[in-house]
Amino acid sequence: MRLLLFTVLISIFLFSCKKSGSNSVVNPPNNTNPGPDVYAAGWESINGIGVAKIWKNGVATNLTDGTNNAEATSVFVAGSDVYVATYHNTGAPYQGQVWKNGVATNLTSNTVYSTGKSVFVSGSDVYIAGQQYAMPSYHAAVVWKNSVPTALTSGPTDAFANSVFVSGADVYTAGYENSGRNPVTTIAAVWKNGGMTTLGSPTGKSRANSVFVSGNDVYVAGEQTNSTINVDATLWKNGSPTTLSTNPNGGRAKSVFVFNNDVYVGGEEISNGLLSNTIARIWKNGVPIAVTNGSNYAAINSIFVK
Repeated sequence: MRLLLFTVLISIFLFSCKKSGSNSVVNPPNNTNPGPDVYAAGWESINGIGVAKIWKNGVATNLTDGTNNAEATSVFVAGSDVYVATYHNTGAPYQGQVWKNGVATNLTSNTVYSTGKSVFVSGSDVYIAGQQYAMPSYHAAVVWKNSVPTALTSGPTDAFANSVFVSGADVYTAGYENSGRNPVTTIAAVWKNGGMTTLGSPTGKSRANSVFVSGNDVYVAGEQTNSTINVDATLWKNGSPTTLSTNPNGGRAKSVFVFNNDVYVGGEEISNGLLSNTIARIWKNGVPIAVTNGSNYAAINSIFVK
């Protein structure tokens, strides 16, 4: 019997309340205050087809109709508007899309391969990070601003944009670029307003999965090859790496969030050398917290602190 692994996108909200003085107190529940709305983006297999979905307070809404495979990769709420990044097999190549309140806008024509991996809204501007096929034979890392694309790479090898963050007038994008084909070597990178800074070693494998800007500091969560040819969960601060993994089996850092000078990273750590046994992991200021016990595959894809 074949085991079907269903991956669920996880958002974790950490609530902190501190009273002035030496004692920390948590306010008792207020039944008149329903609390914040919680949104999540992901997908569900229905009749063998991946359906892009969002959840609001646990209630699901389908974005696609199940005719072709699709996945929702990122959600951003601005005021009363809900934006979602997706990619969708429309019957032609996979096509990146941005949804606003349930209405989709294609990022490319239906003959051009593209993906939407991350959405960020700043004022009236909507940014999508992803990938687009470019002639003659490579895929470019791309940021769309209000559906207008800007290529971050120009080949000849493939590149991927996984995360976008806007701070003031500056647009930061995290991803990676292939540096060869046989064998393929990937190099983690962060782009600021289109200017690329590589983070990983050119001789190993590295990827950048998430970027967060706090003040003048740029944090990037990702992974890079360790001494045993596995990859370690890694956090780069202003280009300087810190290894988060605590064992030689390695791990991956998938999301970073900074709150009150504390740096939270979500990801996974391999518990026994098998990918099928991974611990969902949070690191706070580099200190690991196990979310699961490693008996099953588990990972944290997104972390948010409120």
